[in-house]
Amino acid sequence: MQTRYFKLLFLPGILLLTALACGFFTSDPPPELVFPATSPASTPQAVLATPTSVVPTLPAATSTSTLVPTVPASGQAPVPCAASWFFTFEKEDLGLASFCPEPVKVLEAIGQDFEGGRAYRYAPDPAYTLDQRGTIFVIYNDGEWVTFPDNWDPSQPSSDPNLIVPEGRYQPVDSIGKVWRDNQLDVRNRLGWAYEPQSKFTGRIQYYLAQSGQPSGDSHFFFIDHGKWGLVLLLNSVDMGPNKWEVVGSYP
Repeated sequence: MQTRYFKLLFLPGILLLTALACGFFTSDPPPELVFPATSPASTPQAVLATPTSVVPTLPAATSTSTLVPTVPASGQAPVPCAASWFFTFEKEDLGLASFCPEPVKVLEAIGQDFEGGRAYRYAPDPAYTLDQRGTIFVIYNDGEWVTFPDNWDPSQPSSDPNLIVPEGRYQPVDSIGKVWRDNQLDVRNRLGWAYEPQSKFTGRIQYYLAQSGQPSGDSHFFFIDHGKWGLVLLLNSVDMGPNKWEVVGSYP
């Protein structure tokens, strides 16, 4: 009884499986899946910039230099100058020759050498009508100089006969002698006695022509013929201090 019942149940199951199997294998094949074509991935390329030279643009420089005078090799003032220097500058003083001079003033002069320096009298400048007295220049050996107006005239004593002059020395006379005697502390004691009698020479004084950039802007900066050994001195009048001199040139 049980075996018969099992066969009845088993037979329909076999038939069902057979039908399913036949339907599966006889049906149309499933459609193919079509995927859209994709572009192959592009390989990234390294992009190298072409090297270029970068030249910085510099701003225009602002000139801060001051005008420097050109020093001529000859030691004379550069052209054009209406007048020439009456002497040749020393090598170390060539810079002073880079500016034009005024015409030289030629005046009669008398000079005398002393133990402590030299003194000379220059005749008055005819162009300076306010004072027609001569000028006594006292040049001390220590680099200082002073001037005095010439107040002597022939009606006054030429010398002091009471002074005892050492052997081999001389007492100055006339214009130089009066300055020497009247200023015992400032002149006589510093100059001492004269080595020789006074002698005449052709005096020359020269100033700078008024011009931009010149070494001195006033008339107290000038050049003078020393009247001995062919030397020319620069005489500089110093405000609130002793006047200074130095040798800056010479002539034959």
